[in-house]
Amino acid sequence: MPQKIFILPDNVVNKIAAGEVVQRPGAALKELLENSIDSGATKIEVEIKEGGKTFILIRDNGCGMSKEDTLASVERHSTSKIKNIDDLLKIETFGFRGEALASIASVSQFELKSKTAQDEIGTSLKISGGKTDNVESISHQVGTTIIIKNLFFNIPARLQFLKTNQTEFRNCLDAFTQIAIAHPDVEFKFSSNDELLLNLSNEDLPSRIESIFGEKIIETILPIKEENDYLKVSGFISKPNFARKAKKDQFIFLNNRFIQSHTIQHAVYSGYEHLIEKGSYPFFVLNLEILQKNVDVNVHPSKLTVKFSDENMIYRSVNRAVRHALMKTNLTPVFNIPNSAQSPQTNQSFNFQTINFKNRFEQNPTQNNVYNRSEEEITERTKNQIPNQNDKLFLGQINKKYLLFQTKDGILIIDQHVAHERILYEEFSEYFNSNSSKSQQLLFPITIKLSQSDFSIVKEIIKELNSVGFQIKEFGGTTIAIDAIPIEIKIGKEEKILQEVIDEFKMNLQKEKIDVRDNIAKSLACKAAIKAGDELSNEEVNKLIDELFKTKIPYACPHGRPVIVSIPISELDKRFMRI
Repeated sequence: MPQKIFILPDNVVNKIAAGEVVQRPGAALKELLENSIDSGATKIEVEIKEGGKTFILIRDNGCGMSKEDTLASVERHSTSKIKNIDDLLKIETFGFRGEALASIASVSQFELKSKTAQDEIGTSLKISGGKTDNVESISHQVGTTIIIKNLFFNIPARLQFLKTNQTEFRNCLDAFTQIAIAHPDVEFKFSSNDELLLNLSNEDLPSRIESIFGEKIIETILPIKEENDYLKVSGFISKPNFARKAKKDQFIFLNNRFIQSHTIQHAVYSGYEHLIEKGSYPFFVLNLEILQKNVDVNVHPSKLTVKFSDENMIYRSVNRAVRHALMKTNLTPVFNIPNSAQSPQTNQSFNFQTINFKNRFEQNPTQNNVYNRSEEEITERTKNQIPNQNDKLFLGQINKKYLLFQTKDGILIIDQHVAHERILYEEFSEYFNSNSSKSQQLLFPITIKLSQSDFSIVKEIIKELNSVGFQIKEFGGTTIAIDAIPIEIKIGKEEKILQEVIDEFKMNLQKEKIDVRDNIAKSLACKAAIKAGDELSNEEVNKLIDELFKTKIPYACPHGRPVIVSIPISELDKRFMRI
């Protein structure tokens, strides 16, 4: 019989490996950064162009490589990190598989320059699509420089799956940020399209967090520390009232290696218990120090997934560390009651320290079925419950959250927040269609310094934001200036609402396809709407209801939650045993 099974040639094997190791520019950058850290570098410079699609440069002052090592480094399964199978049980370096450089060189135009302190001259190696073009001796400083041009130029099928330049830029920035946070003692520079975006000096962890996320972050975070015989947990978590709607800024490091772990994430969330509202997520930077024998990092080529010998111990330790950090801190928010014609009241406060933190593990709450219903389903269910507008008789506000009405058929309850959210959503959507947004000019323009990641998002959606009534412009660096805001937003809340819109946009970026306009309309409507706890006058209630019944779909908010609940007289009669 003719032979059917063959050994694949090296160039094909490398391209297959590249699909696992180097899925996108950010993944390639992560691998190179880890190599630089492993080389003992104290200074690392990164430059990218067009989101890393066409150009990535990384330059370090690490130990460098001799000519022999330079040539060997691009061969598959070549590594200086391990020598035998026993070494897999005590991996202390970030790289160890010996696949990254060979994989990257097989799918790009690749150049490597390196020199050791012992050598008088360095070595330059150029490879295109896995084929060596040139090897020569060059003058070079101690350390290594790697240039990647036109990633996936020889694999069109892979190239077409790359996202926009802005999306790939954020992915590269994320990879850079992860390494930079894990190694605050290393100096880093990050440039994109010939613009220096981050210039990080040798500093401690709080200073590194501040350098990346801005000065305000320091006011929002708490130190965290827990130690036992199995592991040591350290880092920072955000205060409950600074939780965000996006999971974006959450960093877990295992022995300074960035990892992903649903177990650890849930341990953190559970540690907050009911101090943060559902759907909000804390910022955190956690580093777990654990003996190498108790963890396996050789699970996936990306090295993001790990296995612990005692996952329950990990969960309990992280959960306990979060609870202890919160319990030791005064988290008492003070609510100032404004002077008005109302009867005088004393300031009210809720002391989070008095909450009894139960020694249990919370499971993820099952989402209420109503959130899974479509607008059409809710519309069909409630369309016959809407009263004639002339029939409504306002009875009062329940818990400053629900509006109670008497109708000829019973009682109508309207959620004031989602009702206003529906009204604003349709208004913002109409602005996109008609270019007729209404703005209120700020007396004094405000400037906001954003993180690089958030700034890139604002640049991407600034046209849409301006279409709904904002007047935003770049102000140098990552700072923006706001001259005007939509009339639907209360003055003084523009920065908070804009940040929440950015956070929600980040969260929704995980979807394969996102309608930018619809996303912004939904997000702005939610953030600008009347909140639970807002006291409304009769005039405000009447205006809200009038506007609600003018909307196209008054029965559900844009996220699918019901606006109206009706209780018929027959149901009340039944409850009071009248029938």
